[in-house]
Amino acid sequence: MANNDAVLAELEAQLRAPDSILEPGVLDLLKDYLRAGGKPQAAIEDLSENYCGYAQMCNVMCEWLEIADVRTSSSKHGSSGGARAAAGPSSAAAAGGGGAAGEADGGVPDEFTLLSELAKERFDAARFLGVFRRGHPEWLNELIADRRGRQLIYELSAAHRNSLLLNYAIQRILKQGHEEEVALVGGSLASYFEVYHRLLATRLAAAARATTSKQLAQIAAEIAESCVASQHTYVHAQQLLAAAASWPGGGVFRRLGQEVEAAAVAQHGGTKVYQLQPLLVPLAASPEERRAVGLVSEVLTRTALSLPGEVCKQPIAALGLLQHSQAMLSDANAYGDDKLAPFLPNHLSLLHRVACEQPSLIAQVLGVLRAVLGALGHNRPELSRKVLGFLVSLLVSGAADAAMDMAQDWAATADPSLIRHFIQLVLESVEPPYSSSFARSMLRVMQHSLFTRLKASHTAMLQQFAAGCREVAFLPPLSRKDEDLLLELAK
Repeated sequence: MANNDAVLAELEAQLRAPDSILEPGVLDLLKDYLRAGGKPQAAIEDLSENYCGYAQMCNVMCEWLEIADVRTSSSKHGSSGGARAAAGPSSAAAAGGGGAAGEADGGVPDEFTLLSELAKERFDAARFLGVFRRGHPEWLNELIADRRGRQLIYELSAAHRNSLLLNYAIQRILKQGHEEEVALVGGSLASYFEVYHRLLATRLAAAARATTSKQLAQIAAEIAESCVASQHTYVHAQQLLAAAASWPGGGVFRRLGQEVEAAAVAQHGGTKVYQLQPLLVPLAASPEERRAVGLVSEVLTRTALSLPGEVCKQPIAALGLLQHSQAMLSDANAYGDDKLAPFLPNHLSLLHRVACEQPSLIAQVLGVLRAVLGALGHNRPELSRKVLGFLVSLLVSGAADAAMDMAQDWAATADPSLIRHFIQLVLESVEPPYSSSFARSMLRVMQHSLFTRLKASHTAMLQQFAAGCREVAFLPPLSRKDEDLLLELAK
């Protein structure tokens, strides 16, 4: 009996709510009230006495504004359809779910415009905690069906990220096929994890189907915008991208992972991003690999690249540092505004430390140097000279053949003045006797250098090199072009 009285009291309270007679579910409410033992006469009195006519008041106010020619500064949301959906069921039916009235035809604010601003000003997520006690709210269907109604939901969701009602509304919008529309909202909905995950999966599928670099770049920008909103969205995205990259043809997802990392570093700084690296280690990784990632993460989160000895003594950790340096230094755009240039000496010191501690990784070190020289191109010769100086230090420390192979590859497209600088550094550091592989490689590098300009100021050094080459037993013999070059150097 007590339970029935409580139900009846709750139903009576709903009947007495302002404008309850205009609610879409008022007929169901009356049926429940009568089944619970309520009196028909009391229900009629409650509905009539609590009619306020707020929706009609809004309609009248907007008509007055239109007569007074009051206009807004700009048309924010396009067509009005949802205006009358918000004002009441009858006016929604009259509007047909989407008209062309209101602001769209000249900036006159309609009911929906005014009610939207009021909703954004007064919305309180706590007041909707019990909204689902009687099932799905019917009025939400009308709001979702209208484009401006959905726009209002997006704006409220961005401002009230923990609202149960708004989260539910976004889910309903997605189920009705408006994924592209939700995606255009951008990262403001990233706090709704289910929404974020669904949109991320959609974008990854689009990336797999992309056929041009332009398409992929646009998708990468969209993914990065939503993924860098918080730590959990960033980690989740990187875990998905790493898993996708492990499959055949997964290179596109590896690139997306790099784009997301770069965007996160640009927005939050390297310290906050790199400290998350241990969370991205694959489950199948060994304890040694996990420790190496932890050490690399520790180094990368420091303000300066000072390396504890235990890091470079671990091959996996050293390799991780090399990959980090290559990713940082091989972006040509990073050198245009001097953001990266001040850090180049620190990275070169890091590479030198790795080369000393891990000789087996010298080939990878040279690969990083080649990538850096390629990124610099002809634009920053002063930085290229620093890289070439480090290359020569590797050459004289025992990696002559590998260093000269890299130099030959670089010289084919390099600035001749930089090639001459490299030749001068090498010949100042190396004396006869020469190995046949070194001498042959130097001659091929010189072919690209316009060496006559170097000869004008360094004749004796070049003659010494030519004389040293004459003592070398070349097998196979030098080409006619190389022989002619030796003759010129000896003059």
